[in-house]
Amino acid sequence: PDFKLPNIYNRMEIFKSVLHALEATAPKIAEQIFFKFRSWNTLYIAEITKTFPNTEWLFTHRNGLEVLASVLKTPPGWLRSRKTHQKYFSKYLNGVNLDDLSDDEYAIRMLGAFCEAASNSDLENGTNLDYTEINSDLINLVEKSWGVALSDTEKQTMLERTRIYSKDPEKKTEF
Repeated sequence: PDFKLPNIYNRMEIFKSVLHALEATAPKIAEQIFFKFRSWNTLYIAEITKTFPNTEWLFTHRNGLEVLASVLKTPPGWLRSRKTHQKYFSKYLNGVNLDDLSDDEYAIRMLGAFCEAASNSDLENGTNLDYTEINSDLINLVEKSWGVALSDTEKQTMLERTRIYSKDPEKKTEF
């Protein structure tokens, strides 16, 4: 049987509780907590920033054609499990009959929906960062904008990790 939460529970309150629970498991020495959201989470950015109004956040964007090529070559979960999840995303695709779309067109429309949601978001506590500028701007952003002091080793590690394709489990494929 389908499990349904009683109406007294709000989806964003549950989300907030989950993030607070994760925060509570952070090592005692942690000065900052960072959460990484996946591309489809962008659809909920307005709700997330409303739920956490004083939280600094970063949106990293990349050339749309590069993203599309990557998504089609190595489909992410939202594309691999399209038939299961498209009902959740249909409201973001302006009433298009999703069953009539090829995977390519579905991917293009979903990427457009992610970009539209991000462009409509409140940037009061947010920063947009072009992916091509990660190596030059990320450390500056972390240190100056967010007030995190990084050691030389941490800086070097960050730069090294930006050169490797993050979805490669063996961490050998250059990005």
